[in-house]
Amino acid sequence: MDLDLACVSSFLILVDERHFGRASARLHLSPSALSKRLQRLEHQLGTGLVERGPSGMLALTPAGARFAREAGPLLTHAAAVRHAATEASAPFRVRLGFPGVMGEHITRSELAELGALVRHLVAGVALNCRGVPFHSLTDAVLVGAVDVLLTASPVQHSGIDSSPLVTVDRSGIVPARHDWANASVQVEEFVQEPMVYDSSLPAGWMAQWYLGDVRPAQEARLVDIRADDSSAVLASVAGGAGLAAFPSPFARHLDPRLAAVQLVGVPPVTFFAGSRHGDHREPVMALIHALRTFFIRAAGEPQSVRLPAAAG
Repeated sequence: MDLDLACVSSFLILVDERHFGRASARLHLSPSALSKRLQRLEHQLGTGLVERGPSGMLALTPAGARFAREAGPLLTHAAAVRHAATEASAPFRVRLGFPGVMGEHITRSELAELGALVRHLVAGVALNCRGVPFHSLTDAVLVGAVDVLLTASPVQHSGIDSSPLVTVDRSGIVPARHDWANASVQVEEFVQEPMVYDSSLPAGWMAQWYLGDVRPAQEARLVDIRADDSSAVLASVAGGAGLAAFPSPFARHLDPRLAAVQLVGVPPVTFFAGSRHGDHREPVMALIHALRTFFIRAAGEPQSVRLPAAAG
């Protein structure tokens, strides 16, 4: 059986969203183009995968549910085969993705240190890093654009495994001229202010920014912005749209237009490394281990970073 892997990947996004319109937006396709991909995949498999509803919602058929469980490992294996085809002529490259731009969360010198940690664990492996837009975070892992994704929440997709790395403290982020700049504020007071978010993105990606774990979203004063990555969120804060929260270890790299606020009473956040389900290749496991080691070394204060219980 010949399968179009682009169709398989699109099907997994459709399964994730359970809605043609939302899945089409994530894939930057029209609903009709996505429907054609699904029809092609169903033709290749010889069975129906979804049951369409009148409002764009869908349910999986029994065959669709079974195929969705196996499709993630299928894409992982395909990515491994592509790597194997080129590893004889080029060094193995393990790719790290994060929701931002180069140098925003981790400086280039720190990325070089991280690469050295990976090579210490697996000789000859080169580390490549790339920023990934918020709307493509899940897709980047599923289609093999990145091998490991650094996030501040677990990826909610059956085709991706999320490994806890470290637990870090959080700071508030305000414009540099704000009265709270470089001050200490009770988190209950901080969250009374307008907070930025992007309503078009999954709640899991945005909740970290507006401290959704401190109080329900419906009780927050949320200011809707358009943010493709963390730099866009921070730019909105600098422009006065609202406030946000940010992992404390990264607050040392803030734009001069911004300032950090020590949040008293805020719960910490755990960083995760997302990788394709079943992808246990040695370089991928080495990068996940190196990320955990890097965070511990990079923390300026021992209490600002700690191992989560699940990480051992």
